[in-house]
Amino acid sequence: MPIFAKNIIVGGNQPPTTETKVIEPVKTISFQTLKKEAVVKQKIVEELVEPEPSRYITKEDGELIRQINTKSNYLKDMVEI
Repeated sequence: MPIFAKNIIVGGNQPPTTETKVIEPVKTISFQTLKKEAVVKQKIVEELVEPEPSRYITKEDGELIRQINTKSNYLKDMVEI
């Protein structure tokens, strides 16, 4: 049995007030669709990224293949001497 006090009904069925928030259901997406979207986006990003230039110069002398590091300060100093 509801109790009436100053126009407030306590313990009875009350209609929702304006303060009551309606919770909307969350739309879920399957893992497989997320994975497919991620693979497509990854391919697009890989196409946009330019590969770094090689930091090695390859010199071939017959069967001997030498790779010289171009970013080494030591090798630059030795070439200058």
